[in-house]
Parts: sequence; C-alpha cells; structure tokens
Amino acid sequence: MDAKDQGVRGGVAERMAIVMADVAGTTALMAMAGELIVADALQEFFGRVNKLQTAHRGRVVKTFGDGFLAVFRDGADALAFATELRQSLIQVPIQVMDRRMTVRIGIHSGPVVPIQTSYGGDVFGEAINLAGRVTSMANPGEILLTEAARRALPAEQQALTAPRELVQLKGVNGLVEISRLDLAGV
Repeated sequence: MDAKDQGVRGGVAERMAIVMADVAGTTALMAMAGELIVADALQEFFGRVNKLQTAHRGRVVKTFGDGFLAVFRDGADALAFATELRQSLIQVPIQVMDRRMTVRIGIHSGPVVPIQTSYGGDVFGEAINLAGRVTSMANPGEILLTEAARRALPAEQQALTAPRELVQLKGVNGLVEISRLDLAGV
C-alpha cells in the first residue's frame, strides 16, 4: 500500500461500489406542483431507498436535496439495489400531479476514504467525484456504470451491460469507459 492509500488516523481507503442518484427534473416539478408536494414525493422516494439499501447490504452515506450517495462492499449488491430502485419507480410510480418521478443513477467502484464528521460517518475521494460525474451523464431512468464497476460484477451481470463508450468527464484526466445497463434484459 502506498502512502496515498493511508487513511485518516491510520485507517485505509476501502474499495467500495458507489451508487449515486438524483431525481430527474425536480426543479420543473416544484415549479408545477410546489415545494411541499415535491417534498412529500421525495419522502416516499427516500423511504424506498432506505428499504432497498438495507435489503442489499448497502449504506446511504448522505442525501442531498433530491439525490443520495450509497456505498456497497459488493458490486452485485450495488447493481441489484440500483435496478430494483428503478423498477420500483416503474411498477409503483411516485406521481407528482401528472408526472412520474424518474431517477438517473451512476455506479462506480473504487477506493473511498471513510471519515468521521460531526454529522456521522462519511466517505470521500476521487471515486466519489467520478461516480457523481457519471450520474450527471445519465438520462432519466438510466443506469450508467464505469468500467471499474462493470468489472466488479459477476459475468451474468456484466452481460446485462450495453456496448461501452469512452467519454471525457469534467475534472477527470483521460477518457473514462462507460457502460449502460441494458434495461431490456433486466
């Protein structure tokens, strides 16, 4: 282990599967329905997130407005969590007036540094930033994976990914290989 993998107070960076997601179009939803109605819908959304993170042995580290960051020790659990969350929004939609709530999801696998803050346990590192950049590329209802996240999956889950493409992400040196989950196969 090199010096840059040394963590806070002797801890070390841990390889985790990172799921980052945000609800698509909340600004437009608030303009249409108002903040209180959207807040009620978000409470229902985060209730689903909470149940699913427990079921798939993950941990939501933080929420931010209409999104969240969750970590999993296993890539297969992370992907199962993400696909089940997406499916739950299709099968039992959360409606805001006449619009269905949709989510964009990005998954990356990489080292994260656990830290303690006055708010509780958190994680940070380049892997978190990369997961955020990938999430911002996803279309509503889409799940994107970095190549590192795809490689961390069992072969049968890897087979569910669509052809890969190389993209340039803001703040990231070099091209990043991204896969789209083939949702027809899920």
